[in-house]
Amino acid sequence: MKTVHPASQGIGASLRLAAWALAVTCLWLSGPAVTLGQDPARVAQGQPAFVAGDGASISAQSEWVDEEDPARFQGVAESEVPVRYDLRQPKLVHVEKRGSRIPLYYFRDVRWQQTERPAGRAVGRRAHFTTVVIDLEKVKAAYLCFTPFAPTWAAGHAAIEIEFDRGGFRTLDGRESAGLVWSYEARLRCTQSYAIIPSLYKKVPIIYIVGTFDDFKFRCNVLNTSPLRRWKLEVAPGRLSEMAQEMGKAVLADHGKETYNAVSNSCITATLRVLTRFLPAGENTREDFLFGLIQNPRWVVPVLIDDLLKAKGLIKSPEQVFEPASPGVGQ
Repeated sequence: MKTVHPASQGIGASLRLAAWALAVTCLWLSGPAVTLGQDPARVAQGQPAFVAGDGASISAQSEWVDEEDPARFQGVAESEVPVRYDLRQPKLVHVEKRGSRIPLYYFRDVRWQQTERPAGRAVGRRAHFTTVVIDLEKVKAAYLCFTPFAPTWAAGHAAIEIEFDRGGFRTLDGRESAGLVWSYEARLRCTQSYAIIPSLYKKVPIIYIVGTFDDFKFRCNVLNTSPLRRWKLEVAPGRLSEMAQEMGKAVLADHGKETYNAVSNSCITATLRVLTRFLPAGENTREDFLFGLIQNPRWVVPVLIDDLLKAKGLIKSPEQVFEPASPGVGQ
């Protein structure tokens, strides 16, 4: 039996205590904890960041934007009035190459969700913008989305949804959405609202909005109390990622001189310019006639967009309808 002298026990305990204290001091001096996928340098500066698979450091945006009170800008020059809180043009911040595979695309200013105004308040809506990563190898399906507005027998807004398998459309902090919505809109200031007739002569710039399907549905059903109609598009699986790439190219193109026009440059024409590239073999449709002097009515009247795509074989499935929620329901 081995005998341990009490003095040795005391020395051993003291050494263990000193080692523990030294370890704690080193951890404290090393700065805040760094989780997988984060850039230690940025975390140390209090700036959340993400490290892509190729080692690139990407700033992780997470920004809530508040609705402005239009009354605050009475008498202010239009050029000084801020753009509406929910309108942001997405920006490509990184392309992660993967050899022969389709790259991963990182975008900021993607609208992830919105909230309604608190009860009894005239302003107070909010929109959340974030950085996302998009994997086009996980595109699953594509849809035409349409929501009517007054006069509902003719008018409405069209957009395209791309549906992803798990992991195809996600934020840098791990949140996922199955659907990405691509929407061509008028870049309105907080004192403006969209109207068909003024759009024909007012020079309002355009903007592309990219957001989640849940965000788009919330805007239609809750904020606008309008139904949302959706049709699956008959696009060959091998061409779905190509369609998504065409949508991305449109977002990134220079639109500095482009203005919104309900007849010649609208959400309908922008949507059809993408979708008609993917019509079944042998099908085609013209946007205008006589060298652009006459617009094709099916490219002008919003409620005819699904009829046109059905006639050309791009829509064969029945529509899905998402009915409006009760006013005031929040997300």
